[in-house]
Amino acid sequence: MTYRTFLAAILLASSFAMSLSCTHKEVAANSSAGTTAGVQASTNKSSVIPDYREFPVNEKINPCDNFFQYACSSVIDSFQMREDRSRLTFAFDDSNERILEFKKKYFLSLANSKPNSERETQLKNVYSACMNEKSRADEEKDLVKDLKAKLASLKTREEVLSFFQSKYMSGEISLLEFGDVANQSNPLKNDMYVTYNLLSYPEKSYYEKSENTEDLQALIADFFKTIEMDQPEQSAKNILAFETEFSKIYPTPVEWRELFSSPASISRKDLLAKYPAFRLENLLKRIPATTVIRDFEPKSFEFVNKKFNELSVEDLKRLYAYHALSSYLDDAYPEFFKKRFDFAFKHLGGPKLRPERQERCTTLVMRKYSKELDSILWPRLFKNFPKQRVVALGERIRKSILASLKNNQWLSKTAKAEATKKIKSMKLQLVSPNNNVEWDFNQLAKYSDNKPIENARKLLKVIEDKTLANYKKLQSPYRWEWGPLIVNAYYSVEYNKFVLPVGILQPPFFDPKLSDEENLGGLGTVIGHEMGHSIDDQGAKFNSKGMLKSWRSADDTKEFEKRTAILVDQFGNAGHNGKLTLGENIGDNVGLTASFQAASTNPQFDSATRKKFFLQYAHLWCSLYRPSFEEQQLKTNPHALGWARTNEQIKQQTSFKEAFQCKEGDKMVLPPEKIVHIW
Repeated sequence: MTYRTFLAAILLASSFAMSLSCTHKEVAANSSAGTTAGVQASTNKSSVIPDYREFPVNEKINPCDNFFQYACSSVIDSFQMREDRSRLTFAFDDSNERILEFKKKYFLSLANSKPNSERETQLKNVYSACMNEKSRADEEKDLVKDLKAKLASLKTREEVLSFFQSKYMSGEISLLEFGDVANQSNPLKNDMYVTYNLLSYPEKSYYEKSENTEDLQALIADFFKTIEMDQPEQSAKNILAFETEFSKIYPTPVEWRELFSSPASISRKDLLAKYPAFRLENLLKRIPATTVIRDFEPKSFEFVNKKFNELSVEDLKRLYAYHALSSYLDDAYPEFFKKRFDFAFKHLGGPKLRPERQERCTTLVMRKYSKELDSILWPRLFKNFPKQRVVALGERIRKSILASLKNNQWLSKTAKAEATKKIKSMKLQLVSPNNNVEWDFNQLAKYSDNKPIENARKLLKVIEDKTLANYKKLQSPYRWEWGPLIVNAYYSVEYNKFVLPVGILQPPFFDPKLSDEENLGGLGTVIGHEMGHSIDDQGAKFNSKGMLKSWRSADDTKEFEKRTAILVDQFGNAGHNGKLTLGENIGDNVGLTASFQAASTNPQFDSATRKKFFLQYAHLWCSLYRPSFEEQQLKTNPHALGWARTNEQIKQQTSFKEAFQCKEGDKMVLPPEKIVHIW
């Protein structure tokens, strides 16, 4: 698991296809009926995802006053968000929706045809089981019945804690999660981590508002009423008290960023001695003696261990019941599901309506079996993709960053050499995996075509067994974390590599019709952003081989922090958590700067093309959010919101001021002392 994948799992961060032969119209033909080209007039808002979205500028807005509004307000005003969505960032979600529609159509076809392989049979069965509403309802009832009976049989604390332990490595519901993460001295080896996240809200500030806690307590009480356990009100009150206290100790999103890159580990002896209530003996027997155990959250563990010894036996059982079962109650318990769904809409930015079942089941397979599904479908969507053009853009960005490092005036000689080495040696994995090692599929298993919960447990067991196996062998630095049809990209600090899946290589990120200079404003900034992570506030702690070994001197670090403090303050003043978003803001700053410099090497990069460059960048971040979803993003997501990724970053570019002939005093112009020069 890479650093950013790990953080995504911990922070609950939200994620955000057109080949030359698979044209915009061909992809649109695979999408929902009614898709049309262009954008509807602002007086006729539409939720339709066009085959190719235009981004007309708003001539009523001065680009030097608010470039995001200038570039994005017309398309935002023309759009009506579907009630089964929480946010839309057009560049990401247009592509996501087209791919989703293609996959929905694939599963409808697969349901009535014979699979071509064992892997396709697996996908068909998982999808078919998900579509079986009655079977799902029956499984839920059995799950509740069996768990209630088991909990009722537990009479002592020892029995309860032993029951918790029995769920480790079982493929069943467990309060404890364990996983693997690259070793900080040898990234080809995997360390072990364990975590207890027993919170209903994503971070502690939610527990500081009475409306939030009152609604959560009511929801928990409804859960116990639904499964017919006694004392629902008191149980809810006790669980809320536990979570509220735990939230004050559990690492914040900002703290998680630092914890990952800290050299924290714990011996087996100390782990067992410090947290005896966890009953980790049997789990550790399955782990090689040489495997390092990472101690990410000692304060959290001390709290949970203490509470496991203090809470009454009944409270322990109810804590397990709520966290183990509440997310499973669905088809058999529609009233409780609706309350939970409405709760998420009100407090966490969930959608107002639930997508229809066929889409939900398609999404489930996409999420749980992304590589297996994408290995079948990506060649159908992206035939004859112009990979070499993308490779060339990547190398132009690499060359631009190297040039900036060469001209850097503040890094020490040793640090400059190491940073240069890191950029030069960075592996670029573009478009899709090339072999089974890179695909890194999960082990094939026989899944039921009518038992969705059983299938979920079987997959969890497959993943747990794979994790255990990964502790025992060296890892390939070339394996992909995601399937290639994801609309995203990532940098792996452990393997010093940049992965660019084909799913993101659609307009406006990459448009074959545009010039390379315009595409540098889109895809180029993404490539530069991810490369920039190798030398951001966290990436700079790791050398070119992915080892936790900072290549900066104390003076280098001091100067770096002085320069980046400007970004912390700038985004803090713009309404974000400047420390939480610092790494991503550095990435954006490096990406935009390097990409513009790369485009500038073309003598034909004239004033008109420079404007198009910045517009292409802005089009990446045209977005709108439901209010409670926006609140969650501001609290938990290390990425700034779209308007800030546009305006606050473009303010840092003096080349923007020149391209649009902005004047001192314009809102999009920063004074010289506020301009950040990192590399």
